[in-house]
Amino acid sequence: METKKIALFGTNTQALRCVAEETLKRGHSVTAVVDNPAEFKLSHIRFSVVKGNIMRSGDVAKHAEGNDIVICIHDPVADPFSHFQANQAVISGCKYAGVSSLVSIGHPITLKLESSKDFFEIWKPIAEAQLETLNMFKHEHDLYWSYLHSVDLFLKKKDNFLISEEILISNQEGINKVIELEQLMEAILNEIDKPEYAWEVIETHY
Repeated sequence: METKKIALFGTNTQALRCVAEETLKRGHSVTAVVDNPAEFKLSHIRFSVVKGNIMRSGDVAKHAEGNDIVICIHDPVADPFSHFQANQAVISGCKYAGVSSLVSIGHPITLKLESSKDFFEIWKPIAEAQLETLNMFKHEHDLYWSYLHSVDLFLKKKDNFLISEEILISNQEGINKVIELEQLMEAILNEIDKPEYAWEVIETHY
């Protein structure tokens, strides 16, 4: 397996640490770019942590340069609108730095999903942010991107408020694969390693 240099951007320290630990186990080198490096407690010969802002394309370009792949983990729960902005900055930064591969996680991994009318009102802006971000990625042809987002971006059917925890992986080739939430880490690692595994082409209506 080819080892890679990975730049890891995001605001969820726990998720970032988990991804860093698993990618290091596979022999990759990782640089985490976070607002407060002092909060990122991880020691490894192939790991480093630096200060940077995911919302600034200049910071992304600076710290992405020289890496093989960029991973963006931006949870849309706290501020859905900033999710689109963060991914916009990461895309711009990657292109400026000459990094051609980007994996972005948009599914709200910190939010416990519920199937109820009240929760649907909370869910709508999160779904809208993911949908807007997905549409932005679909118009991006200069990167090899993968976007891991919620399956149910708009799901109200009459009075039925069902929200699935499944995740849909979309990429620039128009291919989609549905995974379960517990498969998220494995899916991220697969997107890094690009092994020969089968993708299921499914019909989508976004």
